[in-house]
Amino acid sequence: MKKDIKAALGKSLKEETKAIEKRFAQADIVFSQHKTETEDEPLEIEKVEKVIRDSFTLPLEDYQLIEVIKKRALKASVSVTKSEIIRAGLLALQSMSEQELISVINSLTKIKSGRRAVKVKI
Repeated sequence: MKKDIKAALGKSLKEETKAIEKRFAQADIVFSQHKTETEDEPLEIEKVEKVIRDSFTLPLEDYQLIEVIKKRALKASVSVTKSEIIRAGLLALQSMSEQELISVINSLTKIKSGRRAVKVKI
């Protein structure tokens, strides 16, 4: 039994080594085909999207809802941040008709903005 496992492990390691060597060889080919900055054209640099930091006041129930949505996403094997949840909500609101949008906004509990923040650990 131990010899079978040892042989299988050895074979697996050899195959993995061959696969890695093949990937490095392919990478060398790709990199050798690309131009460098010292040649005719400079390499394109990917632009980073500008982001804005802001703060919001949320009732405890809404804050807890964010955590519920994060857990639902994790059950579906998707890791999501609070910012991504809020951004997804904005996209969902944008796709609604005016009547649906106003209905959702009117269903919200009105809160005073600028309240003193209360840190909540969930």
